[in-house]
Amino acid sequence: MSELDAGTRDIEKEAHEFASNLLMPERRVKALVPHHALIGDIFKAKKYFGVAAMAMAYRAHALGRLTDWEYRSMCSRLTSMGYRTAESDGIDTEKSQVFGFVASTNRAKGISVNTVSEETGLTSRELHDLSFGNFMTVTSGGAGDG
Repeated sequence: MSELDAGTRDIEKEAHEFASNLLMPERRVKALVPHHALIGDIFKAKKYFGVAAMAMAYRAHALGRLTDWEYRSMCSRLTSMGYRTAESDGIDTEKSQVFGFVASTNRAKGISVNTVSEETGLTSRELHDLSFGNFMTVTSGGAGDG
């Protein structure tokens, strides 16, 4: 591993720790998650904090609510249930109010996704993905359509 890789890893770890502290404050986690937490405790806390189950398990372990063995077992169980790649009860995706305003203003002015695509150099698919498919739809009208 190069020094750059190690530095990047350290930065990523610090970012994850910052996010964990911000989203799941220690006092609240300790109040909600008992020592030797069970999967139901993790799910209850996950729902309360609005975070992923794997992130909740990680935070519980970091705060001593799960032993190393319990944490590995919890991660294995969550992975087998599909929680490493997706949340079954889904966490709502955050939506940018600015992006929503711009998209609705463009629609009101008759500016199509195709026009925005041409102006930005992004494909319609990329625009759709960037907006999480929530407010960008292909409409007719505007330059370059038709």
